[in-house]
Amino acid sequence: MIGTKETDAVIEDVRGYTDKHCFVEKFENCYDIDELYSGKRHKLYGDTDVIVVDLKTSEGKKVTDTFPVTLKFDGTLQEPALSRRNRLRRNRFVTALKHYKIAEEIKGCNILEKMKECKGKKVKIIRRGGRDQIFIPHFTPYA
Repeated sequence: MIGTKETDAVIEDVRGYTDKHCFVEKFENCYDIDELYSGKRHKLYGDTDVIVVDLKTSEGKKVTDTFPVTLKFDGTLQEPALSRRNRLRRNRFVTALKHYKIAEEIKGCNILEKMKECKGKKVKIIRRGGRDQIFIPHFTPYA
């Protein structure tokens, strides 16, 4: 993007939030989705789970990025999404996993287990839509 500055960052923590209690009991860093929202719950438009990534920039700034997804009971990504909005959001998540070499193959990949491998990973962040988020090259959210 023209005029947009990328900043180096390191992933400090990755948490999953879900309403599937078997996930919460089985996986580290997996919490009940009600803990994510104080007050009114965001509209997830069919996605039932949220992956939250906490980052720290090279300047020491804390940044949080979220990825709404739907996970199956084995921790793998539910595909395909029914709505265009959900397909774009899941595609952003999958593209980030592949670009930063967190997961090469998504099919059959237990996302909740892969979260452990993310900590300490170097990424780039970018300011888009008035907020800082993980930079994902070749991803156009409005295509």
